[in-house]
Amino acid sequence: MRHAILIRSVRRFLDPEERVHEAVYMWSRHRLMVPYAVGAFIALVLVAIAVGVNPWPSRVAIGAAGAAVAAAATTTYRVLALTDSGLVLLGGSRVRHYATGLIRRLPPGVEIHRRGGNMLTSDWSVDGSLFTVLKRDDQALGSMYASPPPDPRPDDGD
Repeated sequence: MRHAILIRSVRRFLDPEERVHEAVYMWSRHRLMVPYAVGAFIALVLVAIAVGVNPWPSRVAIGAAGAAVAAAATTTYRVLALTDSGLVLLGGSRVRHYATGLIRRLPPGVEIHRRGGNMLTSDWSVDGSLFTVLKRDDQALGSMYASPPPDPRPDDGD
């Protein structure tokens, strides 16, 4: 059902006659996410001390909440969709797997490679940017790379 919602959300930003063959929700973290989150953690622990929050577990919890917000703020969400006319990159919602707007259509022959991963996620390079996808979407992204959509233009016999 989640995948059907993602496909429907992509359709809203395409031409009416254009079909969506596949869509993948992915995200990318800024290269300075870890230092930014650590800095937010330290800053909020110091603020908690300054305002008089006494038990250390409470101070640490406030710092952890700040670190989580900092990590979320440095994460970019995208949706990659395979349509009749090629690959389309869309913005993604922070809360659920949903396309929020068309960013651009990717040129034919765009580079997509698998770069690694773990048991839950895999990393893919899409047009020079590194994105993480859930393992369940790994096969869909691989099929986008392996089989481009059919050419929607009729063959003129040349």
